[in-house]
Amino acid sequence: VGDGYQSLWDLWWVRRSILSLANPYLTNYVYYPYGADLFVHSLSPAAGIMTIPFQLTLGLVFSYNLLIILSFVLGGYGAYKLAHYITKDPKASFFSGLVFGFSSYHFVRAFGHMNLVSIQWIPFYVLFLFKLRDEKSTRNIFFALTFLILAGFMADLQYVLLLGLFTLCFVAREL
Repeated sequence: VGDGYQSLWDLWWVRRSILSLANPYLTNYVYYPYGADLFVHSLSPAAGIMTIPFQLTLGLVFSYNLLIILSFVLGGYGAYKLAHYITKDPKASFFSGLVFGFSSYHFVRAFGHMNLVSIQWIPFYVLFLFKLRDEKSTRNIFFALTFLILAGFMADLQYVLLLGLFTLCFVAREL
């Protein structure tokens, strides 16, 4: 099951810390009584915050499964929208969404690596970066930053680093 139980604990811990107005990056539930910081842990605070209503009503396992399923659906949809924006071909865009959303990397990460399965924000960020180049709208800046922040707080920081490198290459190419 990979780190599935750890991801469940992460969701539970973020909910518990947020509802008790504590810092989710510090806990004494690990290495009690001294505690441990979770700054370099694979914590997904945005995922925990977004699932609080579901955790309270439908349970922790349902919330975890919902996040995993949504990562596939939103990842495929984001890749579809990005490919459609670039190619204007619905068939090729649909195929692109399938390939990205249901890639082997995505399936392997679904076995317990919630921070790594959250690749769904990547195509949305790239889409709004392209739109920002073409339309120069503050709306595009807002959405690009929103998806970059979601990648940082729901996914893994390596994705933010890679998106930052992509952005540097993108900007350098446009100059």
